[in-house]
Amino acid sequence: MVSIRTAAPALLLLLAGCVSGPDHKPPEMPLAAKFSEGGTKVNGDVSGSQWWTAFGDRKLNALAEQGLAENLSI
Repeated sequence: MVSIRTAAPALLLLLAGCVSGPDHKPPEMPLAAKFSEGGTKVNGDVSGSQWWTAFGDRKLNALAEQGLAENLSI
């Protein structure tokens, strides 16, 4: 078990690292007034494309097939 003589200084050092100075100001980050919503291109049905087969992992293929078979809302 750790003694209080070694735990107390270690805890104080750990907590001292969390203190930021009194003059700390978070950086200002300018944001756009409006974000774009992306393009209008539709990629189609992603679940039918079987993109996961590119990894060549039999376990991943089995899990994806099981998930598609058991989850009817995909």
